[in-house]
Amino acid sequence: MVVVVLIGILAAIAAPSMKKTIPRSKLRSAAQQLSNDLQFARLKGISANLKTQIVFDTGASTYTRYLDNDRDGTLGEAGEADISARTMPSGISFTVASTAPNVTFDPTGTADDGTGTPGDITVTLQTSTSPPESRQITVNRSMGTIHLD
Repeated sequence: MVVVVLIGILAAIAAPSMKKTIPRSKLRSAAQQLSNDLQFARLKGISANLKTQIVFDTGASTYTRYLDNDRDGTLGEAGEADISARTMPSGISFTVASTAPNVTFDPTGTADDGTGTPGDITVTLQTSTSPPESRQITVNRSMGTIHLD
């Protein structure tokens, strides 16, 4: 009987920390996946000498990666989606600090969002927990490098 009570007490202590651990794990996983997809888009563009793009749909919490396979300079056409739209896990949303919700890599690996605005492109992923936790992915325009904070 004492063992059952001790197990109950330990479970009551561990439950609140588990409520934070699951969203945190989803956040880390989603941020890593997005960072990997951005890296892949950049490296694929360099190796194949073509433009690539990640297009974000913040309302649906999805993003799609495109490759300019026909090399006409226009991305997002039929047949150019490299992956189906990836959906963020439940409880995870993202915002893009740009007026154009995309990141385009040219064949040299530099990045742009189509706005001509200088500075990095930042994507912030956030949990719906209270208080929310977040991770940022920063894409350097001039170098095209991707950094996950």
